[in-house]
Amino acid sequence: MHDLSIVIPTRNRISDLTLCIESIGVQTGLENVSIELLIVDDGEIEEQVLEYFREVLGRLPDASLRYYRKTKPGVWLSRYEALGLIDGEILLSFDDDAELDDPLYIRRMLETYASDPSIVGVGGIAKGLSSSKSGKLLGRLTCQMSASPGRLSASTLAGSLLLWGGDRECF
Repeated sequence: MHDLSIVIPTRNRISDLTLCIESIGVQTGLENVSIELLIVDDGEIEEQVLEYFREVLGRLPDASLRYYRKTKPGVWLSRYEALGLIDGEILLSFDDDAELDDPLYIRRMLETYASDPSIVGVGGIAKGLSSSKSGKLLGRLTCQMSASPGRLSASTLAGSLLLWGGDRECF
């Protein structure tokens, strides 16, 4: 059993995925945290690339890499299938193009989660995301987006992703 599972769905985006994993590999403040990182792949990653990822994660005190290649495409299916594969008490899910620009990002997420037993999810700050007012309105009208950064949409398929770019603190 791990303290934390990190899931990254991907498909043929090795450059983005590499930057993401490198940004995870330099995280600090994780001395007492056991981490499994699961790559859920719709494409194919060569073994030498996976070995490099293992080396990068080896910089963390207690981290391991698992690779799962699935046959049915789709990011939502990847996230869903990952739930049956992980064993962490807490789950972090990153897109393959996410880059953690704060070396304490994961530590802060864990602390925010631990600060209140009623919290079931924690969101971070998404830099570079933006949308027009009409795009946000359309997202809400189609139930694909909520009005609050920390709430799921009515469809439960998405949250308020387009609002995250305006946030300055974890929510």
